[in-house]
Amino acid sequence: MPGSTAQTNKFHTFYLQQRPDNGFTWADIKVNHPLDYETIKEYNLTIRVENNGAQQLASEATVYIMLEDVNDEIPLFTEREQETVLEGEPIGTKVTQVNAIDKDGTFPNNRVYYYVVD
Repeated sequence: MPGSTAQTNKFHTFYLQQRPDNGFTWADIKVNHPLDYETIKEYNLTIRVENNGAQQLASEATVYIMLEDVNDEIPLFTEREQETVLEGEPIGTKVTQVNAIDKDGTFPNNRVYYYVVD
């Protein structure tokens, strides 16, 4: 379902890259392929950490990743219009109407404005 929350990393959307820093080991969560707000708005990842002791211990944490929508969708007209109008019609006569949509997920990215190009 578009716009849903991904509860797993089954598509390998993210990966961990471990790095040492000041005697500690950190794990950076990195993106494995481009993310799209209009497809999935947020991800809930379960991260597990383990030690290498004789009695192995582990802990888990949930990381919530929320995407921010960017203006990446092009507004498109819903129909191609070609209309005729009789000559001599009075000023202000309606010729037709046009409609366009922008599939960006949030305002103001999905707001459209109309102009007549000179």
